Amino acid sequence: CLEQEPTCPEPLKGAEAERKGGKADEGCSKANVQSESEKEWSRAQIWPITAEWNETTGQLLALLSHLTGITVLQLYRDKVSPLLPCLAIQHLYFGQKLPKVQAAGILFNKNFGQHILKNPLIIQGMVDKSALRPTDVCLEVGPGTGNMTVKLLERVKKVIACEIDPRLVAELQKRVQGTHFQSKLQIMIGDILKTDLPFFDICVANIPYQISSPLVFKLLLHRPFFRCAVLMFQREFAQRLVAKPGDKMYCRLSINTQLLARVDLLMKVGKNNFRPPPKVESSVVRIEPRNPPPPVNFKEWDGLTRIAFNRKNKTLGAAFKQSLVLDILKRNHSIFCSLMNISVPEDFDIKQTVGVVLKKGNWETRRARTMDIDDFLTLLCDFNEQKIHFS
Repeated sequence: CLEQEPTCPEPLKGAEAERKGGKADEGCSKANVQSESEKEWSRAQIWPITAEWNETTGQLLALLSHLTGITVLQLYRDKVSPLLPCLAIQHLYFGQKLPKVQAAGILFNKNFGQHILKNPLIIQGMVDKSALRPTDVCLEVGPGTGNMTVKLLERVKKVIACEIDPRLVAELQKRVQGTHFQSKLQIMIGDILKTDLPFFDICVANIPYQISSPLVFKLLLHRPFFRCAVLMFQREFAQRLVAKPGDKMYCRLSINTQLLARVDLLMKVGKNNFRPPPKVESSVVRIEPRNPPPPVNFKEWDGLTRIAFNRKNKTLGAAFKQSLVLDILKRNHSIFCSLMNISVPEDFDIKQTVGVVLKKGNWETRRARTMDIDDFLTLLCDFNEQKIHFS
């Protein structure tokens, strides 16, 4: 069937004639009559696969080759999914725009942040800076087509790859099938944020940028501790991770991350090193968790920094005078006193108590953007001494 001329099947000619305003042949018109069940096609099954499918395979491949620019032999050799010919029929019958098809036959889903790192030098640089050991168990989030996975398999004992897209899981399995890497690769299918992380020594990944913040804190709160993580982030996000007090990019993300880990910027990566290229520049960051962690309740810490960095250029005196903040602190104070069987005076004034704490350490005129970790730890202790908590 591959030797046939790249012409459209007769039903396609009739549909094309009707679309252009002309009259189709009687036979074509009958072929175009669809039942109600055939009209209810979905994205996964746009055109019903019938017994006549094999008879028109050659013509469909020729048509698809004309629309996508991929050769017929390549389409046939790669055993292209029936979804692609269905898209071609959808394009001609219903006049809908045909999506851009990559050379490998994979339609990358930008909703999942699928931007494949294609530069082997960048991949090798990330692997080298990870200081991998032959006995390590490595976690990779979003392996994609496996460009980095193969490099990791060469250096470590085991790779645990977490991928949400079943199409890319099949591509990754096909890449290692029949090699000595197959037994070293474990694939977890699903959302990494909703999955319980297994034990791992190190994490190396080009992650989807939309899950950057929740993934960082999921890793930092994971137990047992891992040695380090080398991750690809959007450049602005990476700059916030490493920002210092007084910097323009310094924010709650900066101080919360630096409380739990040491963060270093390793390299900058241009958008042209990805396929398809994203709209933003990228950077590689190394994160080393602090072991042991600081002796502080992270929920309380996060509550304090959330209030202080709500408007990081405002003074703490102004931030803690807001009625909503005072109501939250009063409720937390009442809950704490009830749990500890401490009586609350009838004339207790939360606003006055907060003012005493702020004046004690001259915090009223301080601004969150200029305060470091030690400053916030001291401020949290001052509040806790007055039985004021943030969680």
